[in-house]
Amino acid sequence: LGTPYEIDTENRILFIEEIGEEPYDLDRYLTQLEYAGKFDKCRGVVFDRMAKVKPANQGASFNSSLSKEDVIEDCFKKYDFPVCLGLSLGHVADKPTIPIGAMARLDAGIGRISIMESAVT
Repeated sequence: LGTPYEIDTENRILFIEEIGEEPYDLDRYLTQLEYAGKFDKCRGVVFDRMAKVKPANQGASFNSSLSKEDVIEDCFKKYDFPVCLGLSLGHVADKPTIPIGAMARLDAGIGRISIMESAVT
């Protein structure tokens, strides 16, 4: 954000992946994107499985934490676009290629993203 490489999310489906962070880190990342207005004109958000995004074992004094699902639900409850968590994308062995800029359709109800046009011309 704030650089020439800042993402343009207007009328786009945003793909987010993360590995090895804690839910509070995910909350911080999503809050920064939200405050920057990156979800205002977004058409949907897709998260990979984020299997390793979980609270660290910090002992009895920190015995509760929000889950990644809690963080995502809290962030996106005010938006009227599909949000999908758990697709096998990103840091997995057999991952599909997601073309940047191609028309796509997101059906969060069944957890499917469909690429609607050729990624290569």
